[in-house]
Amino acid sequence: MKEKSISKLIEEAHRTAKSKGFWDDIEEKGPRIFACLVMLVVTELSESVEAARNANFRNRRHSASEELADAVIRIFDICAGYDIDLYKEIRKKMILNSRRKFKHGKRF
Repeated sequence: MKEKSISKLIEEAHRTAKSKGFWDDIEEKGPRIFACLVMLVVTELSESVEAARNANFRNRRHSASEELADAVIRIFDICAGYDIDLYKEIRKKMILNSRRKFKHGKRF
């Protein structure tokens, strides 16, 4: 299978979300709607944790990984909806992170 670029996956995620009605009620893409959409990402991440907790992680990794994929798909959809260049933002952040001190004040 041919791999797609991040930008193509972002376009596809947004096109699918729009076709399924997830953007029908969004007239103004303001900060309140953005916050609600981001919380849906958090929900998917929580579902991933729950899938891993509900059974032996080695045997249930598939369910946990599906939920992680859902979170990324939602992030892609948000980026397309708000014209965020995710690739550019990831590259900037990775460069910044590579220059930080060891654990840069984090305990874990």
